[in-house]
Amino acid sequence: VLDGELYAILTGLPRALDRERMRATLRLILERNMEPELGLLRDVHPLAWPSPVSEKAFTCAALCFLEGMDEEGHRLLGQVFERLSADGLRFGLPLGNPAGAEALAVWTVLAAFLGLVHDRVEGVLQVTPRVEAGRRVLVPFLTLAQTGTIEIDRRHDGFVIEIEVASGVTEVKALVLSSRVRTPRVERDGEAVPFDRDHGVRDAAVLRFERPVVLGPGTRLRVV
Repeated sequence: VLDGELYAILTGLPRALDRERMRATLRLILERNMEPELGLLRDVHPLAWPSPVSEKAFTCAALCFLEGMDEEGHRLLGQVFERLSADGLRFGLPLGNPAGAEALAVWTVLAAFLGLVHDRVEGVLQVTPRVEAGRRVLVPFLTLAQTGTIEIDRRHDGFVIEIEVASGVTEVKALVLSSRVRTPRVERDGEAVPFDRDHGVRDAAVLRFERPVVLGPGTRLRVV
């Protein structure tokens, strides 16, 4: 159920589960299914041999990031890193099944860490990255509808976010950014995009465009 909720969120489908219950479930999993040296376990039955499972740890960490449980998410990822490093697999993550669940799960962590959520039904694009001040990252921009690149320059006084679309077309009616973005300016291919800021949201900067912004191949969306 949690996996389904995670992939629904990251591919632009509406949420199905209550967020408070989601957080409570994650805390329970971390309490009952965690082993200090092995990390998140597949089996916790007294008669079963404890088996650590990387892809579940990745998806669980991604959900933690999406739900604002950053400390728990980092702890999960740290345990996986330490275990794989101890096994000599630090730079060679094995794909243990034909579907490549580990690789897909790693992508969900990246998307969740970037706070990259695209609600295609409501036309809302959220980019609330957890990037330390003074850092600059360039990573793939991957949603169900589009591909491209996203560059995030975390300055001491805010963010500069630039998205360049390579494929796919979508309309964005609103943009959700970190609350640290004070007086944003939005540009599409160098031209200013008018918007109204929703001051009723405390923990984020919500920008509602006067007209939907169409993002297609070659489009560059920049937030300063």
